[in-house]
Amino acid sequence: SGGRIAELPDAIRDARMGDFSSYRTGNFDYSIPAADGNYRLRLLFAEPVIGHDGPPPPWFGQRLFDVYCNGRALVSGLDIFKEAGGAYRVIEKTFRVKPDSQGKIALSFVPVKSYAVLLAIEVVDENW
Repeated sequence: SGGRIAELPDAIRDARMGDFSSYRTGNFDYSIPAADGNYRLRLLFAEPVIGHDGPPPPWFGQRLFDVYCNGRALVSGLDIFKEAGGAYRVIEKTFRVKPDSQGKIALSFVPVKSYAVLLAIEVVDENW
């Protein structure tokens, strides 16, 4: 819920992760149903605007956001451009998570400066 889907003028291409033609942006949440157990959560990010066709330099610190899972901070002050070393470069964040008491993996992407952005979510059941 929240945020919006934005189309990219040029696809983000990553030899390891694939091609991306859109991203989610804004202040948004996901509520993913999951049975009790352990899960691997993989989040893919790339800076789609700043440093590509966005504002002039300096580009570090122009977009900062936090990521929460079930109310607990997974990442604080994520600066994709800085961590990736530029725009249109994919970074991956992987976590081990458990569903909350309602059987959901509740994710929140909360802007600190500018909007949060996300390319993809993968949830893998590690209970086998």
